[in-house]
Amino acid sequence: TLLVPAFIVSPGLLQKVFGARDESAVRKGLMGAGVVLLVFAVVPPLLGMAARVLVPELSHHELALPALLVEGVPPAIGILGLAAVLSAEISSADAILFMLSTSLSQDLYRRFVRPDASEASVLRVARWAAVVGGAAALGLALTLPSVVDSLAIFYSLLGVSLFVPIVFGLHARGFRTAHAVAAIVVGVLVLLGARSGLWVSPTGLTSTSQGILAGALVAFVAIVRKERGTSVAEGETK
Repeated sequence: TLLVPAFIVSPGLLQKVFGARDESAVRKGLMGAGVVLLVFAVVPPLLGMAARVLVPELSHHELALPALLVEGVPPAIGILGLAAVLSAEISSADAILFMLSTSLSQDLYRRFVRPDASEASVLRVARWAAVVGGAAALGLALTLPSVVDSLAIFYSLLGVSLFVPIVFGLHARGFRTAHAVAAIVVGVLVLLGARSGLWVSPTGLTSTSQGILAGALVAFVAIVRKERGTSVAEGETK
């Protein structure tokens, strides 16, 4: 419930889907991405199990992979492995900063704040968004106790904010921008309330699931009300 919605509506994935040459390229690309994600879901737990056996006295679980690369393989392979991990982390940070700067400059600034903004102005906003986002990420890295906590926050907000608007926007007739904004606001508020312990779900749903379901409910009610209003207006016209 944490990773699946966020991976389905990942901005990096959607940008590549809508920029594909044809439907065949989309199918092949998504199939390949699915296989890689499946491997990614299996391999890290196996590495953690191997580290548990090799270094049972490990002080912290986040040191499992470095310990495995240092103690379990030849030095040359360990060095390459550590370099690959560092490269993957830098690549992920780069992609997140790109998504943040693009969303704030194009989707927010140019669309709502200044529709007539010049390319230079949009580029300036994107640069400042990247700087501020990098500084905020550094602050979170120094504040949060573990990498898992930071990933949980990121993927929870990503899934709750984007899953309902994108799915309803693609498949539901009558879904409008105001409905998407309402779904995002309600979903994020429910997520924050559930994570802060304001209530406990009687069904055992996670905070992310509660936020997505709340956003979906708001979107569904908004669409039904709009459809009823349209039907009444058409009836009065007739």
